[in-house]
Amino acid sequence: MNFNKVILLGRLTKDPENKFSRNGDEISNFSLAVNGMRKDDPASFFDIVAFGKTAKVISSYAGKGDLLLVEGRLTQDRWKNDEGKTMSRIKVICSSVTLMGNKSGRESGESSNHEFDGFETGNPERTADGFDPEIPF
Repeated sequence: MNFNKVILLGRLTKDPENKFSRNGDEISNFSLAVNGMRKDDPASFFDIVAFGKTAKVISSYAGKGDLLLVEGRLTQDRWKNDEGKTMSRIKVICSSVTLMGNKSGRESGESSNHEFDGFETGNPERTADGFDPEIPF
């Protein structure tokens, strides 16, 4: 049995880079800076790629400095460089993203209140401690 799931909360280091596949699907590449657990811990930087509707929403509503909650899985790219040495890179394949805070100043508009496949907006019904008044216990 295998399990591969990643959940990251961090800020976009720059605006997402978008392109389209041969069949017209949108692809969004971006990097997330995640602070360490303690104040003096260095930040970690993660390369992330999103596809389809998730990529479209990221390119439309997210920008440099925005706080994102990203869920996905890890994947490893391997290739040989010019000297024949095997190189490797880990990245996150994004399955869903939640825009938690808009620092970029982009207008999120009415669409930010709707859920999309692979995209959710921040849940205003929950408090900072995670309490949800809709849960009956």
